Amino acid sequence: MNLSLQTRAFHILRPAICLWLIFFAVNVVAQEKKKEQPPPDLRIETIEARLPLRAWDTKGNRLTNLTTKDVVVIENREGRQVTSLKFEPANILLVLDQSVEFGTIKNGRPKLQRESSGSNRLLTAPAAVDFAETLISLLGEADHLAIIQYSDQVELIQNWTADRQEARQALRTKFRQGDKTRFYDALQLAADTLSKSPEGRRVMVLLTDGVDTVSQTQKQAALASLTQTGVTLFIVSWAEFIKKPVEDTKPKILSGSGGTPRDSARAGVSINVSPWVFKRNKELKNYIKKAEASAKEFTQVAENSGGELYLPKDFDELLAKPIEIMREVGAQYTLTYLTEKTANEVALRDVEVLGARSITIRARKKFYIGENQAKEETKK
Repeated sequence: MNLSLQTRAFHILRPAICLWLIFFAVNVVAQEKKKEQPPPDLRIETIEARLPLRAWDTKGNRLTNLTTKDVVVIENREGRQVTSLKFEPANILLVLDQSVEFGTIKNGRPKLQRESSGSNRLLTAPAAVDFAETLISLLGEADHLAIIQYSDQVELIQNWTADRQEARQALRTKFRQGDKTRFYDALQLAADTLSKSPEGRRVMVLLTDGVDTVSQTQKQAALASLTQTGVTLFIVSWAEFIKKPVEDTKPKILSGSGGTPRDSARAGVSINVSPWVFKRNKELKNYIKKAEASAKEFTQVAENSGGELYLPKDFDELLAKPIEIMREVGAQYTLTYLTEKTANEVALRDVEVLGARSITIRARKKFYIGENQAKEETKK
């Protein structure tokens, strides 16, 4: 009887015993795997980080004789040792907005071209081309240039080159406009192109309205990729430039017909109530708002990179900006300082560069540690 009870008890408890044995075996295997995994690499490396910066005295004059004793670097609230300040060749990526979704509002001033027949022809070139031509003419001998244009397509029309004529030829023969805009895709291609730049400073000159309509890349992802390259951004926004052309091209709801301004009784007024007129005016109004909002946002993006955002109001001001930008690029130092990182570390560190004796400094406010970061030298 007792044996029968023991047998019955064994049969009842057998599933539970089996489950416990399986759990025990799995736990043992898991513990063994944990023991087999190598510990995280906690080695500390000292590296020489690089930051671009510009400096001015109390009168606003650019300083070209800065020394390591004139600056202090604070990274994540800790002081760092500055090792060098030097001028380096610039790798300048020019990114051109060639979108014409709203017609010819981004065109430049009309020019007369002499035909072979002896007659004159009035031509109007896109303002972006004139802007680029001016910037190319100001390149330093050791500087490199690459060019991206974007609209409904994003194209690297000139890879890194120190040959000005090659850059001009690419601009003239590969120039293309489109009626959509892939702004964020262009920023992502810019980041990829900058990561393959020659040795030296990374600078990006961006001519844009900041509006995107058909990109596959998300804005934050594109901006993060740019930050990781350590590039200094000089952004020229269309936001003010386009206001007058937009106003001039707006369809008019009310228009005068007949009579004279002094003869209001005889003056006639026609009213255009076409749905297209209201739709078009709303689109243009929204476009201006988006461009203005983008300019406001990208002002901070440019400043965080150590650069500037410009808002030219007309064609003459637009053509003057490459001169101002290249003057700033030419006065830019490369600062190096010692910092530490662990192997495989990925981080975005806060950096502040302060000037001694009332020196004003503008430099990047973030330093990226990780893959595709700006080149650094391992010290030990």
